Amino acid sequence: MKTFLQKITVSIFIFSILSFSIFIELKLLANPCDGLNNKSPQQESNKIYINIGPHDAQALIDSRPDIIIIDARTPDEFSKGHLNRARLLNVQESEFYNDILELPIDGTYLVYCKAGTRSTQAISLMAGEGFKNIYNLDGGFDSWAGHGLPIATSDLVSQ
Repeated sequence: MKTFLQKITVSIFIFSILSFSIFIELKLLANPCDGLNNKSPQQESNKIYINIGPHDAQALIDSRPDIIIIDARTPDEFSKGHLNRARLLNVQESEFYNDILELPIDGTYLVYCKAGTRSTQAISLMAGEGFKNIYNLDGGFDSWAGHGLPIATSDLVSQ
């Protein structure tokens, strides 16, 4: 009986190690630069953008008064709260593409949405047009608000 229990214990131990190894490998495949100062370069249409956490985004905004902040959410979401100085450019609207073409291609941009999906869509379109200095707010507005950072509720800011 003791040998049987030892075999089961060893089997469970090996299974746990393999499961953990697979989990780590999948996590690294999904985001190979995860854990590097909360910033991870992402390749998007042969252009680089950087995922940046909420506190790093706030520091970037504070240090770069020329940064262009793009809110890729809907007008309704924007009106309930947004980052200060954000411009609403709803990625789900057909005008989005024309709106980004009017922006300076050499500018520095911080793009966000609610949680991160729409901002990466916006960044993909921007990168495809040659924009290079793009930061993505990792976790989006939800993460920003969840960290207790300042939220504006002013009128819509268009381009």
